[in-house]
Amino acid sequence: DDVRKKMADPFSMGGFVPDRDRWGVKYCNIEFGTGKVTPKMRGEDLDANMSKISEDKRLGIWRGPFVYSYFDTRIVRRSNMLLADLGDRPYGRNFNFMEYAMLPTEAVMQMQASRGAGGGGGGCVRQAMARCARRWHVVCATV
Repeated sequence: DDVRKKMADPFSMGGFVPDRDRWGVKYCNIEFGTGKVTPKMRGEDLDANMSKISEDKRLGIWRGPFVYSYFDTRIVRRSNMLLADLGDRPYGRNFNFMEYAMLPTEAVMQMQASRGAGGGGGGCVRQAMARCARRWHVVCATV
């Protein structure tokens, strides 16, 4: 159970960037009864964001989960932490890194058509992900 918790933690290798308000104050969770204070994780750093199929309006593409994204995000965040700690030169103080597979537009259209016709569209998604996971991936990093 401890291993499962570590694997589910996006910051298990370090590199945590706390959520801050516009004045730079960290948002915190305060545990009732003990008073234990922990900084709140930013919404954009959650693994759930990488496991969804969504349209990226800025790039004009459809994206889905990439096979290695759960590993790569942890490694890049740790690199950011080490650069900040050892050299005082991080990628950025508000650094965010996500990695996706780019889905072919025709596969997404086929999925939407089968979903509208009463089908689940799951087979199309699996086929599209199998094709694009070998070919394309999109890296989104914000500093």
